[in-house]
Amino acid sequence: MSQSKDDIDRIASGIEGLDDLIKGGFPRGSFISVWGFDGLSETIFAKQFCFKGLERNEKVLYVATTETEYVFRRQMDEYGWDTSDKASTFTFLEIPETFLTDFNAASRLIYDKFELLKGADRCCIVMTPLVHLSPPAHTLGATKIWRDRFWRSQSVGIAVYTRGGIPTPLEVSIRASFDGVIDFLPSEKEEFDGYLRVSKLHRTKTPHEYIPFNLEPKLGIVLKRND
Repeated sequence: MSQSKDDIDRIASGIEGLDDLIKGGFPRGSFISVWGFDGLSETIFAKQFCFKGLERNEKVLYVATTETEYVFRRQMDEYGWDTSDKASTFTFLEIPETFLTDFNAASRLIYDKFELLKGADRCCIVMTPLVHLSPPAHTLGATKIWRDRFWRSQSVGIAVYTRGGIPTPLEVSIRASFDGVIDFLPSEKEEFDGYLRVSKLHRTKTPHEYIPFNLEPKLGIVLKRND
C-alpha cells in the first residue's frame, strides 16, 4: 500500500521533490496527462514514474508508440534504472504502426493487455502519434474510457504528450478530460534543465507555479524548489 500524507490512497510519483507538493503522490484511480515541448522531459517523467513502481514491486505497463523496447531499456540504463530483473512485474507494449491512425483500435489493444495482466498499478501511454494521426472523436472517446478504467482498477495512468501540432481546441478538450495535468517548459537559464508545473490534480490542492528542475544521473528529474 502506498504511503500518503492524507486519507487518500496515493501512488508516489518517483520524482524527487514532487510528492511533497502533491500530498504524497497521485491519488489512485487517476489519469494524468504530462505535456512538454522537447520530447525528452515528459518521457523521462513517465519512465521515472514506472521505475518507482518497479522498485516497490508494483505491476507496471508501459505503452510505446515512438520507441522500441531496446531504445526504452537503453534510456532506462542511462539513468541507472535497471529493469532486467523485473520481468514478473513489468510489461512493455509497442503499438504497431498500422494502429497509430486508429485510436480506438490502439485502445482495444491496450485494454486487452491490461486485462491479460489483470490490471496494473501504473500504466504509461505515449499518446502523441495517436493524437496527431487519429480523428479527434477517437482521441476524446478513448481518453474517457481509460479514465473510467483506471478509476475502476484504482490504478494511476500517465498519458505523455509532446506539444506542437495539436489544434488548440482539441488540446483544451484533451486537457480538460484528465484528472491531472503536468506541464513542462524549457529553461533559458543554464543552471536548470527546465520547469515543471502541476496545473491541476483532483482531490489535491497544489501550487500553480513553475518549479525548476535538473536531469541528474541515477535520479532523473529532481525539482529545485526553494522554500
